[in-house]
Amino acid sequence: MNLNSAQTPSTADDWKQLIAKTSQPQMIFRRLLVWIAVAMVSAVPSFLLAIVSGHQNWPAYVAMLLGILLFAFMLATIPRPTIPQTRRTLLRHTTPPTPCPPTRDPIAAFTDLAIQPAEWITERGGVHTIPTVPPAATVEWSRVVMFLIDNINDKQDTARRETAFLLFLITPALVLAPGVGGDRTLARDVNRRCRLFLNGHLSQLIDEYDRGQTTARARREQRTGSETASTTRKRAARISRLVSAGQFGKARRELLSPGVATSTPEVVQQLRDKHPARQQPIDWNHIQSNPRTQVEISWELLEKVLRTSPKLSGPGLTGLRQDHFRALLFSKLSQSDKSALSTFFTDIANARVPPAAIDPLLSSTLIPILKVAGKEDVRPITLPESLLKIPARCIGRSFRRKLNTLFTSVHQLGEGVSGGLEAAVHSLQILLSQNHEFLALSIDMKNAFNSIRRADVAKQVYRHFPELVPFFKMCYQPASKLYLRLVDGTFEILTSDEGTRQGEPLAGTFFNLGFLVILEQLQLMFPKVTPLAIHDDVTLIGPPED
Repeated sequence: MNLNSAQTPSTADDWKQLIAKTSQPQMIFRRLLVWIAVAMVSAVPSFLLAIVSGHQNWPAYVAMLLGILLFAFMLATIPRPTIPQTRRTLLRHTTPPTPCPPTRDPIAAFTDLAIQPAEWITERGGVHTIPTVPPAATVEWSRVVMFLIDNINDKQDTARRETAFLLFLITPALVLAPGVGGDRTLARDVNRRCRLFLNGHLSQLIDEYDRGQTTARARREQRTGSETASTTRKRAARISRLVSAGQFGKARRELLSPGVATSTPEVVQQLRDKHPARQQPIDWNHIQSNPRTQVEISWELLEKVLRTSPKLSGPGLTGLRQDHFRALLFSKLSQSDKSALSTFFTDIANARVPPAAIDPLLSSTLIPILKVAGKEDVRPITLPESLLKIPARCIGRSFRRKLNTLFTSVHQLGEGVSGGLEAAVHSLQILLSQNHEFLALSIDMKNAFNSIRRADVAKQVYRHFPELVPFFKMCYQPASKLYLRLVDGTFEILTSDEGTRQGEPLAGTFFNLGFLVILEQLQLMFPKVTPLAIHDDVTLIGPPED
């Protein structure tokens, strides 16, 4: 019986019947052929060496051949305590599949589970996902993404659209979690999970994710070494991945960075102090939230952003990375898929997001970065969701020329100027060398990004870029949650209610817009003074009397 041509069984009993059909004589005959072939191949060099050397003792050769055949026959016929090798191989490499529940709609299955993405993720201590989608799994991954986006783009069924958006937030955990078998079986695992997802088996995927995280946690607990050694290993592994991906600049910054602060009670309190309450409400009565023109994200712009966005950038709370969207470019998207992706991110850029999805979409992971090694003074950096980072990058690229013109008019060199810091230093040196009586005053504002009033930023956004008002209102009108991972793996929830969140692609742009009015008033009040600004670091050059 040809086992390879047999039809794939569907149940465990069918597998047993298939194995039983392979009779013992057939198995003996096959094993006999195999052993004879092995013995003959092993004996050929001896025969050739004897013939070449002239020792042609044919009776000895015949006796040797008969011995080989007898030995092979004995190996083939001796009964073995377990099932034959061919059948063991069949069972080992083709495990009987467990019966699958009937196929159902993934969105209906998610509705039945009644999961709140932010709570579901924080209960599990965050989501761990693979950095990139394996090339062999990009097609199945694109099917999952396009299924969700097609349902989100459907404006007719509001409830289904909202559910699909929420499901999108936990999809990375269900599909792109690290595999138990490592990189060797990763592509196969991702393809299998994608098919389970599209068939609506979300409960099975959740159970698999929880088991995988339990196994990974047990492995981490078994590792010996201090917390410092573990942090050093993680940092070294990240630097190695950045170098392998060609991100040498980010690897250098990671290497020179003092590192991440441990979330001690003192650090937590410091982070709370750096996120003040809102000082002044935004007056939306005098700011039009529905501009005549809207932001358009074409496929050409989106593709360019996906190709040029930094590789291996940190994910948000859901584990969804920009690299996961970049993988779609290698899956041979159809024209309708490209149009759907363009529509999806255009809707986000214009704040056309289901209300229930805004809170989890704005939630970010908070990372306390040390300013100086050995001290607990930290800089709060947020890791926003990729569903916000990608349209924000598209907005920044679309309005880049107008932004550059606006900022350079007030000598704001922190954005849009290549080598802005070097340009500021050279300008300072030229001004002081040409005007020996001038003085330079350097001002560094404390916690500027988190302290600038959102009401002031909103006015400047409406004044210069009314098309961006809906996006700014969606991102900064509500107070957003910042999730800080503590030493024990749990999360401390902080609130961002004022300022711009460092780490977001447009945080510097919105800060510069809010800070613009100060630089303009400074030039009007002191026309002989030249300000040179790198975001919140300002150097004033002018005569001493001013």
